[in-house]
Amino acid sequence: MNLASHPEANRLAYRIKAATTGESIGLETAKLAWQQAEAVARANADLQTANAHIEANQPLLAALVESAHPRLIETAKALEHPHAKTWTKRCGIYGWRVPDSIDHDAIAKLEASLAAQGELKEWLYHEYRAAVRESDQMLAYRIIRAISQRHPDDLGAKQETSRLSQQLLEKAASEAGHPDDLAPYLAIGLPLSEAAQPKLAEALEAYLAQHDAKVSARVAEVVDGAEQLDENSWQELEKPYLACDYDLAITGARGRIDDDLRTRFENVATKLSRRRSNYESIISIRLAIADLRQSTRSKKTPGKKSPKLADRLEKLRSLERQALTTAGQLPADLQKEIKAAYAYAWRRRMPLFATLGATGLAAVIAIVWQLNIQRAQALEAQNRNDALVALHHAELSKQTRVATQALYTWSGVIENSPADSPLVEQAAVVEQWLADQNTLQTQYKQQLEALEELVGSAKPLQERDRVQELATQLQATRDALAIDLGQPEDLAKKQLLDNWTRTAKASQQKLDADLARLEKQLELASRNANQAKTGSAFQQLSADAHQQIRAINVLLPSDRNLSRVTRLKALTSTTERQLIELETKWGAFETEWRELQKADNLASYFDSLKRIHSFDILPPEQESAIAQTLRLEPRIASLKSEIVLAGEKPAAQRYASQPELSPAERAYLERLGEIDAFENVYQSTVQYFEGSSTPQSEYKIYLVEPIAKSDTTPSVSHVSFSFKVRGFDEFGNPEKDPRDIQFISRGDGSFWGFFYKPSTLSPESEYYIGPIRNTLAQMAAGADRFTLIQQIVDLENEHSLAPAFKIFWQQRLIGFMQLNPWKWGLALSPTLQARASELAKLSNGEMNERVWLSIIEQTVPSPDYRILEENHVGELALREANALSAFYETALSGRFTLAGSVLADQQVDLMRDVRRDEPLWSLNALSGNIEPLGDPRNLLPFAPILRYELEGGSPGDLVQKSEFASGLKLSQPPYANLLPPIFQSAKNASQDKAGR
Repeated sequence: MNLASHPEANRLAYRIKAATTGESIGLETAKLAWQQAEAVARANADLQTANAHIEANQPLLAALVESAHPRLIETAKALEHPHAKTWTKRCGIYGWRVPDSIDHDAIAKLEASLAAQGELKEWLYHEYRAAVRESDQMLAYRIIRAISQRHPDDLGAKQETSRLSQQLLEKAASEAGHPDDLAPYLAIGLPLSEAAQPKLAEALEAYLAQHDAKVSARVAEVVDGAEQLDENSWQELEKPYLACDYDLAITGARGRIDDDLRTRFENVATKLSRRRSNYESIISIRLAIADLRQSTRSKKTPGKKSPKLADRLEKLRSLERQALTTAGQLPADLQKEIKAAYAYAWRRRMPLFATLGATGLAAVIAIVWQLNIQRAQALEAQNRNDALVALHHAELSKQTRVATQALYTWSGVIENSPADSPLVEQAAVVEQWLADQNTLQTQYKQQLEALEELVGSAKPLQERDRVQELATQLQATRDALAIDLGQPEDLAKKQLLDNWTRTAKASQQKLDADLARLEKQLELASRNANQAKTGSAFQQLSADAHQQIRAINVLLPSDRNLSRVTRLKALTSTTERQLIELETKWGAFETEWRELQKADNLASYFDSLKRIHSFDILPPEQESAIAQTLRLEPRIASLKSEIVLAGEKPAAQRYASQPELSPAERAYLERLGEIDAFENVYQSTVQYFEGSSTPQSEYKIYLVEPIAKSDTTPSVSHVSFSFKVRGFDEFGNPEKDPRDIQFISRGDGSFWGFFYKPSTLSPESEYYIGPIRNTLAQMAAGADRFTLIQQIVDLENEHSLAPAFKIFWQQRLIGFMQLNPWKWGLALSPTLQARASELAKLSNGEMNERVWLSIIEQTVPSPDYRILEENHVGELALREANALSAFYETALSGRFTLAGSVLADQQVDLMRDVRRDEPLWSLNALSGNIEPLGDPRNLLPFAPILRYELEGGSPGDLVQKSEFASGLKLSQPPYANLLPPIFQSAKNASQDKAGR
């Protein structure tokens, strides 16, 4: 970030040209004016800096300043563009920031200084070598960078700039202890953001944060100032807004300030834009009015076509319509100017001679009328002057008698004087003064009567402020009253105030004695209330203390002893607070117990218990019982997992949101996918012939390879075929060598030998490649927990598969589920568990994957495999798992609620909506555990009674509904023990309640 950067001069000149050509106005154009003025100001400042170096005989520093822009001279000349005068005029008209003039003298001095150095590149290289010899790295870096900027093709300068830059970055990193330490390096334009040192990056970030904080503070000031924005103060706010907006745009800090502050800053722009639009619309209308009038006065320039009167008039109308659309209503003076302009334009269309005649006639009439006025004024001037002097003298006398006489004497002259003459005005002043004096005299008497009533009051101290206020008002009225009025009232006022002073002094003495007595009584009552041993005693002592407080509060408004008032107010406030605290303690048990009975959830119940336990007036046994209940609050929060999942870790894993494979499970799946006994196994139908054309036997056999048929060998009487057949032995292993099978077809129509029909891929291989591998892939990617049970169902429904093949995969899939029975549904299906036991008895626990390929198993299937294959368990297992899983999901979706509480006498207080057969829990006073609700004598006083709410009804109802839907006797063994404990305890709780 370069904090000294500025917009490109040529770009500013182009934008200003577009703005002047298109007559652009508005807040964005005001921003452009600010940017132009700021660019000119910065260029002039740098020019002055360069000239200061020239005057100090430091031409090198001046050249470096010129190169820092880069090219200060070119920038300054570009800012002095051809549209500068037009732009400056428009800035003055619309109230934009007017740019300064470029300092041409400074430019000339700087150009002369650079020219005096001869070949600039050679001179800069000479100065660079001198700086290197003096080990001034920063100066050397500035010089070589200036050379590389002026001569981009100089590769040596670029390489040297890069080398010095890296050295300075390392130096800056070593010195970066504080953000301000980076200022010299930023001033020379060192690219600190490119550094790889963490310490330097942290310092730079702190420096930027410091700068952004300052900018944010300025933006916040602008935003705060916009809250009082009105039609008169918006221009005062616009300057700081434009300055902040310029800094945000130049330094790139706009995206780093707070989002809310940036939004509010943009809202300020919206407000200012609306007001500037209204302001500039009025200026444009006035310029159009002046243009309209000027169009008829100015001489036409030969060869230059000026707009017609009608065009200028239409422009004025267009501006008026736009202003009314944006502002809604124009100022009254502007409306008059617009009407006058329209009238002026209309008159310009009248015939010239008629206009001149009317003007001459009006001038003659005006001259005659003026002469008559002057003659009448000369005749009456003397009398009006005399009357005016007399009325002034009467006003200065401050006496009603003198003023009344003057008005009577000069009444005739006053009546004949013009309404706007000084005499009439002075007469009105004197008459008003006399009327005011009559009003003041009446007011003086009324105030005196009110004072007399207050002084006779029985509460002089309470009425002290009012008496003093009336006395002040009486004196003010007396000062404004004429000298010859109110004299009898003055004597009565003095007597009343003297009497009141004596009475107030006596009342103050009595007040001091009463307050001292009440203060002692209050301290004694407060001490006794703090030492009360019973609630009734506290109530009596508290009433006494409150009585003293009320008595003190009645007397305090009359006391003017500020130190005593402060002390007594603090005493009564402290005492009242202590009494309230004590009253809260004494009433806490009854009040909080009532709140405890109203509690409808565990949170509010425990909150009430905590508030009761916070007081120190409870009996020890009740305090101990409540403390024990509060200690078990975290245990209640974890009770759900105990009664829903029976505290079994595998059960908790079963009900994760999505089953995830453990490393052991993933390895198991990988082993299943790598078995090579299922792919590329072929099957062929074998027919055995012994002469007859009808085969004597026919069966299917598995082959390692497709059948290879030899060429036929024709003979006179028959045709002989030779087959190459490679099958499996009695252990299911592939035979080492293919067997030659002969088949003969004789001429008499007889057939001899084994005939193999064309072989195809076996159904088992197709099933393994298709459904089996698909299921394994789904499991590896995260399948449903009952996917394997569904695969067993599908496997059982495939009748074309070998029994040993089906039983093998049943055993492997169930073996996978046994790794985590709760996760994959095995623990929820007694039928599937029984099948697992049956499979464990085969082959000493685990079948070989090649059993189904055995030549014996192909021809004569094993009875054990056949029986298990025919006894389908998948459908029933899926029903069992779904039914029992629904119970766990229902139990997990439930929540503990407050069903009642245990009273102080260990009696159970249940809510009205608790069913008799609903299982409930509470705290056992003997064991200190949360247990099903049993003998009330073992309950902990003040313990909550808990129930578990389930969607769809009570546990018993849900069991009955599920039995009807699934057709399973879920409330009976073996399913009853697999239900969540919340459903298992429903029947026991119902029996316990019936026994009680």
